[in-house]
Amino acid sequence: MSPNQNGIFVRTCHDLKKDLRLNKLGIVKRVEVSNGELAIIQSQTSSPCIHVNVSQNTRDRAAELGVGVSSRDELDRVHISPCGRHAILSSKEGDNFYLNLRSNTVHPVKKIKGTVTAVAWNPDIGNADTGSILLGTSKGMIIEASITSGGKENYVKEYQWNAIDREQPISDMYLFLTNDEEEKKFKYLLIVCIPGRLFVIQATIDATPKSNYVGSTSLQAGWVAIPEKELNIFGAFFKQRDPYSLKSQEGSPSCSRLRLHADAKVTNLYKFVWLGSSGFTVGTINLTMENVRLIIKEERTVEHRRVDGSIEWPLSISMTEYHVLLLFPYRLTALSYYTGTVVYEDQWPREYGEGIDLSFDATSQIHWTCTKNVLLKYRPNDETRYVWNVYLDRGDFARALAIARERKSMDADAFELVLRRQADKYISEKNYGAAAEILANSSESFETLVLRLIIDDDERKTGLRTLLDKKLEQLRENDDRMKKDTLFMWLLEMQLSELGEARKELAMIGMNPSEAEEKVERLTRQMQAFLMRKNVQDTVQKLKDAIYRLMQNHADVDSQLFVANLLKDYETIVRIRIGKDQYREALGTLVSVGSADLFCQFSPLLLAYIPSPLIEAIKRCQTVRALRIIPILCAACDERSAEVVLSYVEWAISFPSAPESLHNVYISFLAKIKPNRLLGYLENQGKDLPLIHYSMDHAIRTAKHHDAKRCLVFLYCVAEMWSEAMNIALKEMSDISLGKRIAEWMDSSLDGLLFTQSTCTVSIETRRAIWLSIARAMIDSGEEVGRCLYVLTESRDAIKIQDLLPLLPEFTRMEELKDPLVACLKEHSAKISVLQQQMKYASDTANEMRTMSEKMKKRVTIVRSMDVCESCRCSLCSRSFYAFACRHHFHRDCLEREMVDFMSDESKKTLAVLVEKERRILAELEYEDRKGGKAYMNQEKEEEAMELSTKISEIIGRECPLCSNMAIEQIDVPFLSDEEFELECNSWAF
Repeated sequence: MSPNQNGIFVRTCHDLKKDLRLNKLGIVKRVEVSNGELAIIQSQTSSPCIHVNVSQNTRDRAAELGVGVSSRDELDRVHISPCGRHAILSSKEGDNFYLNLRSNTVHPVKKIKGTVTAVAWNPDIGNADTGSILLGTSKGMIIEASITSGGKENYVKEYQWNAIDREQPISDMYLFLTNDEEEKKFKYLLIVCIPGRLFVIQATIDATPKSNYVGSTSLQAGWVAIPEKELNIFGAFFKQRDPYSLKSQEGSPSCSRLRLHADAKVTNLYKFVWLGSSGFTVGTINLTMENVRLIIKEERTVEHRRVDGSIEWPLSISMTEYHVLLLFPYRLTALSYYTGTVVYEDQWPREYGEGIDLSFDATSQIHWTCTKNVLLKYRPNDETRYVWNVYLDRGDFARALAIARERKSMDADAFELVLRRQADKYISEKNYGAAAEILANSSESFETLVLRLIIDDDERKTGLRTLLDKKLEQLRENDDRMKKDTLFMWLLEMQLSELGEARKELAMIGMNPSEAEEKVERLTRQMQAFLMRKNVQDTVQKLKDAIYRLMQNHADVDSQLFVANLLKDYETIVRIRIGKDQYREALGTLVSVGSADLFCQFSPLLLAYIPSPLIEAIKRCQTVRALRIIPILCAACDERSAEVVLSYVEWAISFPSAPESLHNVYISFLAKIKPNRLLGYLENQGKDLPLIHYSMDHAIRTAKHHDAKRCLVFLYCVAEMWSEAMNIALKEMSDISLGKRIAEWMDSSLDGLLFTQSTCTVSIETRRAIWLSIARAMIDSGEEVGRCLYVLTESRDAIKIQDLLPLLPEFTRMEELKDPLVACLKEHSAKISVLQQQMKYASDTANEMRTMSEKMKKRVTIVRSMDVCESCRCSLCSRSFYAFACRHHFHRDCLEREMVDFMSDESKKTLAVLVEKERRILAELEYEDRKGGKAYMNQEKEEEAMELSTKISEIIGRECPLCSNMAIEQIDVPFLSDEEFELECNSWAF
């Protein structure tokens, strides 16, 4: 390993014999690597080619290949395709061989003569063969060929190119496909490097497949002489007489190389290093350029270092994206591509031997070189550690920033320095917006960044807004919530202020109206786009109240309306519309939303301006319940809207499903604005109390409150509160005819001026009191005695003459009372006769019942030995039993169980206590009998037991549980209680 592991490149050494397990090592001549396939050319050995797959990790990976070269000759060059499947081997005498790197087989290529010094591999190279490739020789010849994977030449074509001298070797060649948009017409670029000169040639190539196949028809026609078709495709490159070229200082063939490196970030852009005898030139190759003279751009030339007055020529050269690598006999030197200064140098021990060749593997980005004993590889290690500073000094901030960002984790200060330098440059140019975009990526404190842009200047305000905007974009959902809210409100405040200034300018006299309007529209669109961003949606929702207040402070109602629409805050939308006198638009919003809450909230406001459209909208809205909206409308209506609201209430109560409370509201509203129509509504509702739709208590209170006496009388009559109705009619209204009609309603079904038909049933006392109050009122009012006595007939015998006598004046003449008195005496006589008959019938019935009772006492029930208990179906005589007159018999204990279902909870508890006492006393008697106890003590217990038995019999033996009235009453009782039924249903649920 290299002693300096922190260098730009890290060296790793492999011993050729030990690590590669070579049987015999010769003199190493060349090293070439591509796509993980490495080939070593050596001399003075029977295996002049060594193939190593360096992408594998196994130790046994070296293949020693024999090549059929003569004993006087030796291999000199090896060229590997970019895909790592094909290789061309060439000897000093000009013999060439094809090596299949997959099968490690070597095949002679006899048609190609001359030492191949360069190969231009086809970009469309395949796996089966090499495709059309160009080969350059040490004699300046260019050959086009195609070789199969088996070593067979598909064709070989040598070109006569007069642009170069025959004796000048071809150092390097590169072939590029620059345009393949036209079918079968592709544009190619060929770069040919010879000592001291670089040719750049463009040509359009016909890629149509060619063959020598001739159809049978042509053969039959006698066309025997078939001219062979040319299979080569790159002849167009060499038909140009004076191709474009670049010249450098003259150099020797051994010091002429061209190396390319693809740009990692830009497609179709390559960096190159061109090695000459006095130095090397670096530049770029841009394949997108149409003009051939603009494809290659030279940037700088670096002269070779002189040692003791003589030039130190490198043995080989390679490059990376940022460095040029030079191989010297005992060291490897890396120079900066941009400055030409040495940034890395590695010397290996002398015992390793001199370096022989330098090759670069673009796949692994590793550089390989070899000595006589050791294979060395150089791996890039943080190659960009200083490149950012080079870009920074050159003013290329974009590239400096890109590299510094990649190395941010290793060198954060570099990233910050690039940001500060670029921001300072933009600030000096007064491009504050660009400076803010750069500073937003800095990790400096937010306060420091803001202070650089917070100066009261319009351009700096733009920069500050950009900075805040970028900082807000960088915040994620889980970042500091307060910071995000603060940035958002600050940005919104700045935009509102700027928009307000623009509107002031628009209102000023002398300003260009079109320009000012355009500015207002632009700022409005910017603010709306800001509020619609995805990363601030949750902030807008959370801070909507603060946003509304801020916009109110700026008197920006339109922005308020936009935010409300954005958040679908319909309450605010409607409020703003009403504030702007846009009542129909506000109503349209209510209709589109269909929210009952919003209708209830804003109906009082809209009712004063558009009552009819509002009521029609409420009728159409299915979510608005009349019971909820009507009290609100009634409370808010005035003289203008009262009739419209009343029509809506009448429409609502016209439905059969209208609730009682809705009718109550209608009564209150009607009594308030149209009291003369209240009595008609009450009459239409009818006089049957269970069928009316309003609350009687509410109606009575409303009538009292509004002093609607006739309505109150009607309501009292419907409620059968005859005394209260009569008091109002006679005392408060002094209307005797109304009182008579109340009494007639109470008695029968008569048509009156005020009331329709109804039938009521009241007690005699009530009727008598009502009619007496009428008679008293008539007498007190001075009516004639005859007309007063006519009340006796109208009352239908509810009152008698004797009831009126105390009320008549003292000097009433008896002639006027004769007929009523006679009729009264006859009626009393008839009643006495009826009472006597009823008393005789009652006496006879009582005697008959006493006789039947005596017979029942003497009745005997016969119990047979085969009779069984109706409950347990066991012999009845096996234990104590009860026998009912219906011939149903039960054991006592069975009867107790049967009677439980007919008893109340209290009776059940009482029966349980009596049975327990009886059982205990009987047990004590049995015990006393066994031990011969005193007789008087046993007698007391026997009497107590008889008493308990009697009480038990009174509870369980009063009626038969099967056929008595008690059993019949149980017919309509459910078998299960509600709780038992629910438990039973749940037990069947799956």
